[in-house]
Amino acid sequence: MSEGLISIAKEPLTLGADHYRARFIELTINGVPELHTDADDIGVLLNGGPAKKREAFSRIFNQEKAFIDSLLHAGMKLPPK
Repeated sequence: MSEGLISIAKEPLTLGADHYRARFIELTINGVPELHTDADDIGVLLNGGPAKKREAFSRIFNQEKAFIDSLLHAGMKLPPK
């Protein structure tokens, strides 16, 4: 975690426009909640800069996909046969 989601900058939380999507994840570290997103600075992106946070989120989510899917599906009931 410390080299993954926690190492991604917390700010900005959004791109500043409602038509852009952002993925959010809240982590609790030592009892303190921290909200992290994949939103990069819109000024940097508009000037051709790299989407560092979005790339980092995608890399981590892809790397941990099986674990994340198990959390998302925990407690879900299978449809009847």
